[in-house]
Amino acid sequence: MSLNINKETLLELQKLAKNTTILYVEDNQGIREKVTLLLKKFFDNVITAQDGEEGLNFFQKNHPPIVITDIKMPNMDGLKMTRRIHQLSPNTKVIITSAFDNTENLHEAIDIGVYRFLAKPLSVDKLTQALNDALHEIKLKKEQSLFDHYIQNIFNFQHNLLVLYRHEKPVIVNDTFLKYFQIDDLESFKIKFGELGNHFLEHKSFLYNTEERHWYQEAIKNLNTLYHVKMIDPNDKFHHFIFRMTKIDTSDDYYLASFDDITDLDLLRLFDEEQANLDEMKENKKTFIHLLQSVQRNNDELKLLNLYKGLTVTNRGVIVNADEDKVSIQTSYLQQRCAHYEGKIILSNSLFPADILCQTIKYVDYENQSIVIDDMQFLQHSPTQRKSVRLVPEDDHRVSLFYEEHKFGDHVKILDISANAVRLSLLSLPAGFQAEEKVHVDMVFTVGRQPLIINCEGEVMYIIEKKHEFHVVVTLKPNQTAQKDLIGYLSKRQMTLIREFKGLQYGK
Repeated sequence: MSLNINKETLLELQKLAKNTTILYVEDNQGIREKVTLLLKKFFDNVITAQDGEEGLNFFQKNHPPIVITDIKMPNMDGLKMTRRIHQLSPNTKVIITSAFDNTENLHEAIDIGVYRFLAKPLSVDKLTQALNDALHEIKLKKEQSLFDHYIQNIFNFQHNLLVLYRHEKPVIVNDTFLKYFQIDDLESFKIKFGELGNHFLEHKSFLYNTEERHWYQEAIKNLNTLYHVKMIDPNDKFHHFIFRMTKIDTSDDYYLASFDDITDLDLLRLFDEEQANLDEMKENKKTFIHLLQSVQRNNDELKLLNLYKGLTVTNRGVIVNADEDKVSIQTSYLQQRCAHYEGKIILSNSLFPADILCQTIKYVDYENQSIVIDDMQFLQHSPTQRKSVRLVPEDDHRVSLFYEEHKFGDHVKILDISANAVRLSLLSLPAGFQAEEKVHVDMVFTVGRQPLIINCEGEVMYIIEKKHEFHVVVTLKPNQTAQKDLIGYLSKRQMTLIREFKGLQYGK
């Protein structure tokens, strides 16, 4: 027997052959003893026979997954024994050894499904390689068989993510798992995502890795226990799973991990409202960032809009940066000043399903002519859709509101006004005051040296309750004189605000 040994192959064989029985049939006692000594270094149970008849008898009693046999032997030759073995167990791996280079024997061996044909004198390297290959195929088939069995008979939930583990390593996953992670096979998952538990996200009362606890060990200690698990998919959407680890009833260390997606029940907030709010903000932010990145890739511009005391200020803007760390837009100096003053800005583009309100201006970089924004949300009604101009009046205006012939609401002030409506701020409301109530509004504005007094009837459109006040929107129904005075006031107020806004460029 040749001793051309590949150490790597031997180490691999030592792992694979553990707890495996092998049958070796050889009529030459000297060869049989030498090969048996080698096999016992790897296999826990080595059965030997001196001819095909004895070999078949031992096979029927022990059913080993691998058989090594000579061809030319007394009583029953190796080929005949192999044919009988495959009638009993078609998946048994039979390795034929022979000192005769006989084409007829080789063809017959192929016909009866012999796994490998090795020439004598045997090469240890070729023999161990053949055994390695056979054991790999047996292992893979066994794992696939186990996986299929438990999917069909125990976990009959096709939407579950299923992973078969052996010695803490995933060996097979189902199609649902592959679809969730948008991959083709298990190897792709290992390369792209690494260890599954690293994707379990922190959430109160959920299972995830900590310094004191590893998810797999925790699950093994508490088999069949239901855990909550949170993960995020490749599309940046958070998912809520019910997870369970089950032991496969075999002599090997097999476990089946099952993940049932219950995201649609929307339960994450019940466990950890603070974290759920943060998750929602992250998801929303990523949606807006993807939209901004689309605009940037297409080399398109944004339309920026601010309302300086109701005066519409618009300019073009270019996206400089759009990622989770920073969203920056380059625009004109006046738009920067206006955004700085108002503390927010509106973005518009044909790619957007609706205009985007950026509720936070993190800072204005005047040196690089850019605005860094955050906290974005879609607007149901954009100021660009307004039919009339709504302006903030001067600070020293006065207003009185009358309801059922009684004046009420001290400290009433006008938040903004248009030609057909006024938005008022009140500290309190009278009992029964609601939408569609008839009211009377008296307003006094300062225009030049003379005060302008406008009195008109109105109707409450809607009421919004704020933290320390009420906002009441009243549609105005002025007579002809009051309508003329109101339009005149709005025109003069608009010119005043334009002059005031232009002063911003000089830092006034």
